[in-house]
Amino acid sequence: MHRLSPLSLVLMLTAAALLGSACSDSVETASFEPIDSSFELQDTVTTLPPDVVGPEPGAGPAFTFVNDSGQPAVGDDGVACVPGNGCVFKAGVNSSRTLSVLYTVDGLPIENVLVSFEMTEDSSGQASLVAGAVYTNANGIATGKVKTGEAQGEILVRASVNSDVVSPLNFEVVIESKVNDTLTISATYNGPRPVSYFQAYLYEQDDNLKPNCDDIESLFNNGQATLMSPIKKLVPVPETFKIKSSDMNLADGELRSYTVVAIGVEANPETDPILAWGCDNLGATLPPIGTGNVQVELVDRPPSYAGTYNVTSNFNFLSALPDDVEQIVGFVFDFFKSPTGGLLSLACTVDGSTLDSLCNLVFNDSDSPDIENPTPQGGLIIDILDALIAGFTKETVFGSVFTTGKDISNIITDFEVHGTITFDVEPGPDLMWTADETEDTWDYITVQWTLDANCDPLTDPDCGNKNFSFAAIQPDDPVIVGNFEASVQNFYELIINPHPLNVQYGALINAVIEKVLFPVAFGEGNPEYPVVVDSYEKALKALIGGGSECLHPTYPQTCCEKFAEQVAGGGGGQATLNVLNNTCDGLVTVGADYLSSYISSLDADTGDNFLVGTEENHTCWLVDADSNMVIDGIGGKEDDMLCKWNVSISLLGVDLVIDDATFWAARAD
Repeated sequence: MHRLSPLSLVLMLTAAALLGSACSDSVETASFEPIDSSFELQDTVTTLPPDVVGPEPGAGPAFTFVNDSGQPAVGDDGVACVPGNGCVFKAGVNSSRTLSVLYTVDGLPIENVLVSFEMTEDSSGQASLVAGAVYTNANGIATGKVKTGEAQGEILVRASVNSDVVSPLNFEVVIESKVNDTLTISATYNGPRPVSYFQAYLYEQDDNLKPNCDDIESLFNNGQATLMSPIKKLVPVPETFKIKSSDMNLADGELRSYTVVAIGVEANPETDPILAWGCDNLGATLPPIGTGNVQVELVDRPPSYAGTYNVTSNFNFLSALPDDVEQIVGFVFDFFKSPTGGLLSLACTVDGSTLDSLCNLVFNDSDSPDIENPTPQGGLIIDILDALIAGFTKETVFGSVFTTGKDISNIITDFEVHGTITFDVEPGPDLMWTADETEDTWDYITVQWTLDANCDPLTDPDCGNKNFSFAAIQPDDPVIVGNFEASVQNFYELIINPHPLNVQYGALINAVIEKVLFPVAFGEGNPEYPVVVDSYEKALKALIGGGSECLHPTYPQTCCEKFAEQVAGGGGGQATLNVLNNTCDGLVTVGADYLSSYISSLDADTGDNFLVGTEENHTCWLVDADSNMVIDGIGGKEDDMLCKWNVSISLLGVDLVIDDATFWAARAD
């Protein structure tokens, strides 16, 4: 925020007087209530004539007039201050005035250059220089100060540097008596919010012109206002309140400068959220120079965004699988459509050399076995063995899945990811966050399987829910976290830029299949032989053996022995049993390893290639549910409020996108 010295505002204040004056109102002193926010600042901007330019690169040494903010100065007579023409300022009696100059070389500010200030004429006979020599600061600026006495008159001050290249700069300071003793504060608002009232707060500035509008956040959080206005209407015409020097207990002839902060509310500033605000650190002086009018333009206040939000995301992680990987996962689903067909199609894939004859007998194309389209003989074989397995499992959860056609694929294609999104700070004036100010964390997944859950999913939304932490899913890299750039448009439209998350895609799919799908699909099995089915090998054995009890170490048979016995039906002798048993063992070992290792191999391509961000063509709304200017949530549970993720993955050299990825979040703190 740029700042002009108090006397450089004389012309602006004089012009403001032409707009008219307002009636005097009472004032009261009060403490400012801290508000934890930041906002866009408004300043008075002085437009320079088009022919006035500053030093340019390559121009060599230059010595120019500037205001206290380092911008080209304009005199209080409305004329731009340029070398050779001088600069005219005004000052009141018993006051002070700062005089600033800039020294550059080739357009760059030069530090530690000694600038001499010399008063060459004083018709008042009572003026003095506070400092006769000042070094330039890091911005190349040196500032002197002249103090006036009780008499009117003119002061001429010359600023110079020890250089034969640049000429001295001449200031003319006109000392005037006080025009009036009243400062008028008003506020305007032209936005869409229901701003009807404002309050103004005055903060006395020190010799360094602090606090100013650059310190507004500190003022709102910690500041003690020197003076607070009563509530004032803004509509239909902005009203004003007036302050006299006597209201501020100023000594006779004492000059003070103030920063003015104005807040706009709907009805009551003590209870209503602040809807708009503005700041002026340029025009408020007591006693005023000129007519003493300060008008603050109120702008919409951004809501408070900073904090942590609990995020619920829904994904179909299989939607992004390449065709060959999808086929592998499809084997798992085939087990629950037709146990025999799934096993035989897997056998054809993992070991075509030893099972060619069987594959050719069962499937029309042994290279691409399809359980929905077997040969006539294969269909008969599949039906017979499926019926046999159905008999084994009729009293188990798996039997219910198999016979009722319950869609087991839902458990892996539709599950929730729970985590947090954190904005460490409020965004900058541009309503943007950098990556080091945010964090996206995934903590655990939730899947739902209501079959045999002994609850009603219609009345209990958590019926059949099972949670699994990412620490269990990928123990070698358990913390799923990323940082992202983000921005807000129109105060309430959130954009999260694509950012990587260290998700091990293959490990996630394997974990959901092995640690979620299999345990719930096979259930507890025989209570006499309790075993949890939580691996491909156990699942294949339980499938072949007609239940998980054959996995128990005290069970009298292995799963393959049980299968061989059931298939042989008591005939064929020991030789037949041995062949069936050995074939079964080989299929289980090779098939389980094949499924697990193939899906796990996907992790070689994930990591930084797993990117998430908000969907570009879908608005993600920020929600202030109670209208208190604090964001309560991101999107909502309702379909029309869900935000959408854009999730992209590079797998096996192919760029893929996860479909139908949505999320919503609620403030946690």
